[in-house]
Amino acid sequence: MKKVCFLTMGNIELAPYIEIYMKYVEGACHIIFWDREGRGQRSDGNYYYRYNKQIKDTDKVQKAFGYAGYKRFARRVLLENKFDLVICLQTCVALLLSDVLMSKYAGKFIVDIRDYSDEKIGLVYKREKRLFARAKKCVISSEGYKEFLPAGEYLIAHNLRQLPKDEVESIRNRETKRTRLHIAYIGHCAYQEQYKKLLLNLKNDERFIVSFFGTRAEELEEFCRNNDIKNVRISGTFDAKDILQLYKDVDFVNNLYGNHTPVLDYALSNKLYFATELRIPILTCPDTYMAKVALHYGVGIAVNADDFNLGDCLYDYYMKLDWKKMSDGCQRFLDRAYKEQACFESYIRSVVSNEGDNNENIICD
Repeated sequence: MKKVCFLTMGNIELAPYIEIYMKYVEGACHIIFWDREGRGQRSDGNYYYRYNKQIKDTDKVQKAFGYAGYKRFARRVLLENKFDLVICLQTCVALLLSDVLMSKYAGKFIVDIRDYSDEKIGLVYKREKRLFARAKKCVISSEGYKEFLPAGEYLIAHNLRQLPKDEVESIRNRETKRTRLHIAYIGHCAYQEQYKKLLLNLKNDERFIVSFFGTRAEELEEFCRNNDIKNVRISGTFDAKDILQLYKDVDFVNNLYGNHTPVLDYALSNKLYFATELRIPILTCPDTYMAKVALHYGVGIAVNADDFNLGDCLYDYYMKLDWKKMSDGCQRFLDRAYKEQACFESYIRSVVSNEGDNNENIICD
């Protein structure tokens, strides 16, 4: 039975994709995590190594001490144990502990890359290149990341999830002949300036209702009051199990995060998977990998939130939409995603279980 350890820089709930790996581990997992939110220790049959320090992300001094403390804590655990495989759930945690990973665990660690990590900085890029060369495998959640990562072989892991088939079918079969279109942002509402541009541009346009559902959405209420914006719905944090209820009457999935920054330009959003599964067109920002994928498969449109003619553009797009063609595009995207995901999971099953490394040279085409 292999002794598998996971490394994460935050609370475990912030890395839900850990479950994909854990389901193939035979026996208990070892998880080194940073409890930034003071949620307490966990007990479910696995071994948890908890670094307990709450910090304010806005306080750079606190943040620096927090990183240093977590590094000492995690490094000690890695050195005191003999793990067969270490899985780093973020690039930053792999970089932070690169010395012990490259010295003690060379060829025995996986790096799961979920975002941009300042690769434009020469020292970071060079360190990353050395680290990845000594890794067993590197995993990316977007093929767009190859634009800034060191050249090499990467497995692709998608943010797919199993959704209730009856609810999915119900939404797919919704009435699409509408005169008032519902644009919804569903998730953590972090990009407030983008939302404000959209709200002002579609302010009281009777053709649209604009919704924001999720944590921090309430922060937009004062802005809407001050600008007398009436065609808006706002609701705060929701239970993840209820997410499909929020998508039931949506006509456009809002994925307008912004662009022209590497943090946003290369990622594939979770919203793309909801949009394609539910057959709802998605709004993306120009010059992003999200826009490239949406346009390639015909599942959405690229727009700027502050375009003066945005309302006319969206309304015209929706009224002329070929739903059969769009649905076919959604399925083509999902077919590829599920194929790549199967390849990824086949590899993970091989290396974390007692099957050995039979799929070490697995190729996804």
